[in-house]
Amino acid sequence: AQIVGMCITHAHDDHIGALPYVIPELPDFPIYASELTASFAMARLKDGGTEKEVFVAPYRRIISIGSFGVEFIHLTHSVPHTTHLAIDTPEGLIYHGS
Repeated sequence: AQIVGMCITHAHDDHIGALPYVIPELPDFPIYASELTASFAMARLKDGGTEKEVFVAPYRRIISIGSFGVEFIHLTHSVPHTTHLAIDTPEGLIYHGS
């Protein structure tokens, strides 16, 4: 299997802290997140010596990642711009609650 994309649900360190250690070891693929989460993730990557763009995924708009359609759903959490994911797969819909 090949990684075709990554979705980050929010900017807590347990979700973005390992990015500068993991991303350089993996093949290139796009990373998606809400606006604030993308900013925090890119800063974390840069602090670790990795320059990589994290693309902003607009709320309630489906983006294509490989054979999946992913919708970022905004919700309230202790860090702003947190999302859940609705992932449309060939086998059915998966709801990922962060």
